[in-house]
Formats: sequence, structure tokens, C-alpha cells
Amino acid sequence: MSDEEVTSRIGEMTRLSITNRYLGVFPFCDLLPYTNHAIVSEWQSTQAAEGGTPDILFAIYDSPEKKHLVDAFWYHQGFIHVMLNGIWNHYLGSLKPGDSMANVYQKLGKRECNYYLGANGQWQVRFVYWGWEGRSYVIEARAADGIILSSYDGTL
Repeated sequence: MSDEEVTSRIGEMTRLSITNRYLGVFPFCDLLPYTNHAIVSEWQSTQAAEGGTPDILFAIYDSPEKKHLVDAFWYHQGFIHVMLNGIWNHYLGSLKPGDSMANVYQKLGKRECNYYLGANGQWQVRFVYWGWEGRSYVIEARAADGIILSSYDGTL
């Protein structure tokens, strides 16, 4: 899908915002891993949601020409929703023990975590990333070095 096709599909409830108005500011700079502004388009709702922030659609393309959509995210009431089973979601589903949380942050963005004392007596961290179609993925890692101990689909 191209930038023009995305624009035609999202309709009049949104408008193309100022180029890269949101991508580089908090919380979007943490929630989204993309830093190349040339491959991202942003749309925002015409009405602000609760708290004054509009809904925002981030469309990620494979090149600055914006002819091939590879990822899409919708920011709604403080949460990022995955709108396309794209590169981001495939990486999320491919995580395995031994992978690094540094790579997860680089490819998936940052999420809050819970610290807990594992059965082995070492501190661990648990992250929940929401994927395509509302699936939740749980990532558990050692707190000391960020090495992933387990990653699984935690959807009920």
C-alpha cells in the first residue's frame, strides 16, 4: 500500500499531520523503534481524545518513496496498537531465549517492565508487548544483563 492509498482508506476522520510532528517526541520516541523520518507518515484525528492528545496513525514504509507499507501503528488513549502484521510483529513473534533486550528495544521500542525475584534467586524483568490482532507477548529477561530467558504468546 502506498501513502496515497493509506490516505484514501483512513477517510475524513483524520488528516495528514505536519511531517514527523510526533515521531521524535515522548512517548512516541520510546514506543516506536523507527527513527528514519523519511520513511514514516503520520496522520492525526481531527478531534483530540481524552487528555488532549489526538489519535495518531504511524505508517512505516520500506523507502522514502512511500510506495510499500511495511508497518502501521495506531496511538489511542496512551497505547500503541499494531495495525499490520508486518516486520515489527514478525520480529516480536521470533524472539527466543538468548536474544538481547538491547536488540528488542532497537527493533520494537521500549515498554515498561516489572522486576521480580526469579526462582533461581536472581532479579528478572517481565515485559508485555501487544502484537497484531491484540495478541500479548511476554518477554522475561535477566535484569543484570538483559538476556532473554523466555518469550511466549501470553494471550488468554
